[in-house]
Amino acid sequence: MVLTGCAAAGAAGCGSGLAPVSRPLHPPAEGAVPVSQLSKAVKTRRNRDFLLVVRLGLTTVQVPMGLISDSEELWSHLDEEPVGAHIGAALAANGIRVGLGRKEAWPEIAKVLQRMTGQRLSSSSLHNQPGRPIPIQVKGSQPIQHIFVYRPDGTLYGRTFEPGDNILVVTTTTNYDHLGAVQLLGVPAIRFSRREPRYVRQGGGYVFTAAVQHAVLDDLAFRLEVPEGSFVVIGPGPGIRRRSSPGYHFLATRKKGLEFERVLIIAPQLWAVPLRKGRPGPPAAAGL
Repeated sequence: MVLTGCAAAGAAGCGSGLAPVSRPLHPPAEGAVPVSQLSKAVKTRRNRDFLLVVRLGLTTVQVPMGLISDSEELWSHLDEEPVGAHIGAALAANGIRVGLGRKEAWPEIAKVLQRMTGQRLSSSSLHNQPGRPIPIQVKGSQPIQHIFVYRPDGTLYGRTFEPGDNILVVTTTTNYDHLGAVQLLGVPAIRFSRREPRYVRQGGGYVFTAAVQHAVLDDLAFRLEVPEGSFVVIGPGPGIRRRSSPGYHFLATRKKGLEFERVLIIAPQLWAVPLRKGRPGPPAAAGL
C-alpha cells in the first residue's frame, strides 16, 4: 500500500502529509469547475471571486489490539488539548482519543504507524462544501449493537441500536477572513440499514421516498481548529477494552479470531473554485 507524494518519503513541510495533486481536482457535483489549492495571494485578497471547497485527505491504519490503545508511542507526537479537557476525558472514558498533529510531526508519526503495520500507508481524498455534514464509514454492515456511553458529566447510559453502518459525521467550517485554519466537528453515528418511508417536499410538491435514519452519539461530539498543514488523528484509548464501549464498536474489529484496532487520520485542506464567466479555470491574478 502506498502513501501518496511527500508523505511516503516522510518529508517535512509538505502540507498535511498528503501531497497536493499536480492537476486540478473536481468536486463531486454536476458541471463543477476545476479547483486549486489556495495561495497566499488569494488568502489576503479582499474581493472574494472564489468559493471554498474543503479537501479531506483520509488515511486508515489497522494494527493488532493494544499497539496504540495501550501505548503512548503515537499519542506522544499529538496534541490532545485542542478538543478540551472536559470532552477529551469523556472520549477517553469511551475508548476514543482525538489529537491534533502538526505538519512537522508527520514524518515521525508515519514511521511509527508503518513500523506497527509493517506496511506502507494508503490514503484517499474527498471534497465537500464547508458547513455540509459528510459521513465517513468506519465499520459497515453491523448487526444489532448494545452500546454504553459515558456522558461528559460522568453518568452512564446504554442503548440498543438496530443494524446499520457505524460512521463518523464530519462537518468543516471556514472563515473567509481567516483562511489559515479549518474548524472541524466530528461525531460518531449509526446509519440504520432500514429506510423509513416518508413524504418530502421537492419543487412545488411532495414526493414519497425512503429516508435514511441515523442515531447520533451527541455526547461524543468533538470540535477543534485545524491550522493549515495540520491533521486530526482519531484512535483508540485504553477504554476500547470495554466491549460495550463506543470505542470498541467503532474502532475495533475481529478477523480470524484476532482482534485489531484502527486509527483514522483526517487532513483538511482549503481549495478554491474560481467565480468568473467564460471558460472555467483558475484566474491567473489569484495565483492559484
